[in-house]
Amino acid sequence: MTKQERWQVEGNSAEFYERYVSLLMEPWVQGLVELAEIQPDDRVLDVGCGPGFVARCAAELVSKTGRVVGLDLNESMLIKARETPRLESAVTVEWR
Repeated sequence: MTKQERWQVEGNSAEFYERYVSLLMEPWVQGLVELAEIQPDDRVLDVGCGPGFVARCAAELVSKTGRVVGLDLNESMLIKARETPRLESAVTVEWR
């Protein structure tokens, strides 16, 4: 196993995360974003973003001149984040 492979989830883990874990995480994500007091024009970096719960929520709060980047080591999580429809946010999240 290479160093890179060690961090990758297998099978449908990203899909499972998006479908089921999101239900458990929703109140925590909302609380975190409120605590961060994200404002229009802010720049937000979501480290270890998984399928993008926090990044998508933050994207709803920054204006078109703001920026949100979701960063994760796991490519399948980033693929899922890219596939998940956005809400009515003014900014597109950059997934890395």
